Amino acid sequence: MNVDTVVLIGKTGSGKGTQAKFIAEEFGYKLFSTGDNFRELRLENTPLGRRVKEDYDEGLLMPHWLASFLFQKALLGLKDGESIVFEGTGRTLPESQVFDEVCKWLRRNYVVFYLKVSDEEVIKRQQKRQRDSLDQIDKIKKRLEEYRLHTALGVEFFREKGKLIEIDGEQSPEDVQKEILAYLEK
Repeated sequence: MNVDTVVLIGKTGSGKGTQAKFIAEEFGYKLFSTGDNFRELRLENTPLGRRVKEDYDEGLLMPHWLASFLFQKALLGLKDGESIVFEGTGRTLPESQVFDEVCKWLRRNYVVFYLKVSDEEVIKRQQKRQRDSLDQIDKIKKRLEEYRLHTALGVEFFREKGKLIEIDGEQSPEDVQKEILAYLEK
């Protein structure tokens, strides 16, 4: 299958970043991380940076129009023959719809790997990453709530479009990679 655009989507801590880096390295795709872009913006001492920091630190999703602007800029800036992997794109229904529309217009064939993990697994994984676990658990729960309110709708949109490949994200990273490889090497 000739896929030139890959999206990894899932709850916080589902392994999106790990798998996106793997795909980028394995296939030579460019890597676009929505979270990394927002973390960079968050450090800027500008009106935008301060506003992003405020929402990000509360565990809120950024506005869909800002996330859409960033991923559109990445898609529209690709050169002939370049492939790209998006980590954390399509986190709301409007983002998913715009992503689909832009890919269609650019004639890019895309697939969305949904790394499915339970809330319990997310909390366990995130606690391993964090030091101040009490404060972090509230943020993790807020991110899970944001996921249910917003991202789940984007996931369903991609499923209805026939673009979604669901993968058990609770298995080892190597087993997740094997499933992704099996699909992309078709």
